Amino acid sequence: MGSDLYRIVLLGGLLPGLIVGVGLLLLFGLLRGEGRDGLREHGRRLRWGAPLLFFLGYLAVQGATGKIGPELWSSSVGDRFLGLGALGLACALLDAVSPWRLLGRLGTAIGGALATWMIVVVLHPHLLGTGDVVWWSVLGGVGCVLGVWLQERFETRRGVVEAAQAALLVGGLMGLLYWSGQAPNVPELGGIQGMLVAAGMASVLTGGVSLARGGWTFLAIVLAGYLALARTLGDITPPDLAVALVLAGVVTGALGRWVGARARNAILGGLIALVFAAAPIGAGAFLAWRAYDSVGADSDGDGDDDVYYYTDDDE
Repeated sequence: MGSDLYRIVLLGGLLPGLIVGVGLLLLFGLLRGEGRDGLREHGRRLRWGAPLLFFLGYLAVQGATGKIGPELWSSSVGDRFLGLGALGLACALLDAVSPWRLLGRLGTAIGGALATWMIVVVLHPHLLGTGDVVWWSVLGGVGCVLGVWLQERFETRRGVVEAAQAALLVGGLMGLLYWSGQAPNVPELGGIQGMLVAAGMASVLTGGVSLARGGWTFLAIVLAGYLALARTLGDITPPDLAVALVLAGVVTGALGRWVGARARNAILGGLIALVFAAAPIGAGAFLAWRAYDSVGADSDGDGDDDVYYYTDDDE
């Protein structure tokens, strides 16, 4: 038990953070002092860097939790997250290198739809009809496009605020996943949160890191899969309001960055933006906890193996 804990903490938390943090320092640290125009121009040639670094960090997370195997598509839905990461990388690189913005958005929408579909499809046709699966997939695709657009449209100068807000969002998703009875998958989101913290630190040290055109796309698609897992395959279904409030943190976070940009100083503006994002996320996590607690679930949050290891063969 102790060795497993150390493996998850070191390989699933610290190593992904080091990969992303050091990688972004190398990519953007060389641009320090270039000025905003120079940073933006050189950043266009470095768009592939962020999604690739996040994917490498995600591989470390999967390795620490014992999810890396020879196949991208497993019959067990709990082991499909390596394939989910590969899907996120492909769509993120398309968004990064495509000369047409519409093509990148289309790739993000398709990636979000497929990420959701690959989780909820195991409930078809015995629990979810074809229309329900299509509906969930459409929601995943539209949600990813909207989330990425909000992150990029209201991007701050340094990028640390967006990374901090995203780390808060992942924390809220960890709560939804844990209190839905899917505790074994929570450390994977912890690794993603560690990568976002490292990205924020790299932004502070270099003077600015942008995850636009690739980085946010990868994260949105991967997180869509975990959200689908919590919402449809958990022992306890989180209330719709709880899920909506956690996701609303993306919208209120963008509003907070817009309001914070008009503050007297950068620190105050950053705090305003974080409060805007944290309020609905915290409220949603609280509602999910209350729903979990009200049904008398086990205090350790362990999920039902029959749900966590649900396979296509069970159809």
